[in-house]
Amino acid sequence: SSPLSRAQVICLVRTTGKLHDVARKMHLENEINWEKVVELQGDLALPHLGLPDAQFSDLSMKVNLIIHNGAIVNSLLPYAALRESNVLGTSTILKLASLNRKKRVVFISSLSALHSSEYHQAITFSLPSSSKIVGPLGSGYGESKRASDCLVSSTHPFIDVVIIRLGTVGFSSKTGAFNPK
Repeated sequence: SSPLSRAQVICLVRTTGKLHDVARKMHLENEINWEKVVELQGDLALPHLGLPDAQFSDLSMKVNLIIHNGAIVNSLLPYAALRESNVLGTSTILKLASLNRKKRVVFISSLSALHSSEYHQAITFSLPSSSKIVGPLGSGYGESKRASDCLVSSTHPFIDVVIIRLGTVGFSSKTGAFNPK
């Protein structure tokens, strides 16, 4: 069998058992090969994604590609409330990508990270204790995505990374379903 036929999609989720519910609400349950989907309970805001050290290391050996789309999306929260999940979570994903063997990372960012003429101003990091962004973007979410963009970009020579910045994510072209959250 080919490597693709053995491939699995491992989804880090806060609560297991919800992927089917979300897919059903979005009318996508028949579009997914559920035999290839593995839910892994964890939390981006916690060290090692909330996984025991051995499980985190094992995960780093299993994966070849990481698509990082996890974040708290809330334009009303300040940066400090989003930092652990959105920025330090991204830092942990990058650590996972470099552990044991290098993996490609596709980081799903947002146009919110570019929502300012100050995007090109200096940004300084001192992780994990603090992260200071120069020039507010108007939302803590935008600031957290910009900080994550900078983290991902700074790893480029060491980790194979791609940043994709999405605008508004709309309706499914197949089902017309839309995520109301």
